[in-house]
Amino acid sequence: MIDDALAYECNSCTATDVTEGILLCHACRRWYRITDSLPILLPDHLRDKDSDVNFLLKHRLEIDKDILEAWFPFHL
Repeated sequence: MIDDALAYECNSCTATDVTEGILLCHACRRWYRITDSLPILLPDHLRDKDSDVNFLLKHRLEIDKDILEAWFPFHL
């Protein structure tokens, strides 16, 4: 049986709250932004192009150039 205190320590050290970021699907070469800790997993036709492009512009120094220039649904 695992000690509850040990399990808690492990969970607390591996738990991460991503408030802003990007999820990548390498199979379809799509990216999804994370905003306010929520992944925005909408189909392309429901995504807000202006918000997505502004996200890419804001994080362009942190995101791989290939994603910025060629991944779907929007790129720079």
